[in-house]
Amino acid sequence: MFAFFSSIFSKILVGICLSAFSLVFISLLLTMRNLPGSLRNGRGLLRRFMRFSYELYASLIGWARVQAIQLTGVDLLRPFPRTLTTTFLSFWIGRGTLFLLGISPRTWHVVLILLHGLFIGLAWEKIANPDDFQLGGKRE
Repeated sequence: MFAFFSSIFSKILVGICLSAFSLVFISLLLTMRNLPGSLRNGRGLLRRFMRFSYELYASLIGWARVQAIQLTGVDLLRPFPRTLTTTFLSFWIGRGTLFLLGISPRTWHVVLILLHGLFIGLAWEKIANPDDFQLGGKRE
């Protein structure tokens, strides 16, 4: 009698495992099928985030630029000071955001935050005047 119930239980367990495996496999295939659209959406989201960061940093640097020129004679919109300033702003805004969210910053958080500021500073002109963003124009 025990062997009978054991056999039924093992067949049910194998059926459940095979069903779960097939669901995971089908989900993986559907994810791969939708990957180009997901990447396109992710790229658009990243572009909007970078544009928002650029607008925030441009307003802060524009406000501090006059004082920096008067006090030190350094123009914050020149490439090297701009890159340092955006990295500095990114670091402190990122640290403040992590603090408000209650997340203790790890090394990889700090590295990503610094890389973000460095990228914004280096790609400043490309973000301000994107070549591929034209309303009503055909891209070729």
